Amino acid sequence: MLKGNGTSLSAQELKGAELFLKTGCTTCHTGPLIGGNMYMKVGLVNPYETSDLGRFAVTKDNDDKFKFKVPTLRNIALTAPYFHDGKVATLSDAVKKMAWHQLGKELKDDEVKAIVAFLGSLSDKARAAK
Repeated sequence: MLKGNGTSLSAQELKGAELFLKTGCTTCHTGPLIGGNMYMKVGLVNPYETSDLGRFAVTKDNDDKFKFKVPTLRNIALTAPYFHDGKVATLSDAVKKMAWHQLGKELKDDEVKAIVAFLGSLSDKARAAK
C-alpha cells in the first residue's frame, strides 16, 4: 500500500490504514519507515506515568523531558513489549494507549483491532513466519 498498491491489503487492514490516517497517527509516524525520524514527548495530551526523563538525560534541555524516539512501525507486530519502558505487553494495548496519551482519542475495540491488522501488514513476511 505504501507504494500505491491499494489491493495489497485485506479489507480489515485497509480499514485499519484508513483509521490510522484519520486518527492522526501520521503526525509522528511518517515516512517510508512509518516513524523513526523524530523525538516526541510521551504523554503529549494525557500524561503517561514514567520516571524516565527520556532525551533530557542526554541533552539536559528541559524541552527534552519525557521525549523519546518515535519508533518505526515496520515489524512492530513482532517486537513486543511496547513503549520505551516495555510496560505495554500487547500491540492492541499499545494502540489504545497511544491514541489516548498522544492524541487524546478513545478508540473503540473494533477500531483498535483494525489498526492492529494494518500494523501487522507492515511486518516482514519471512520474519513473521519464524
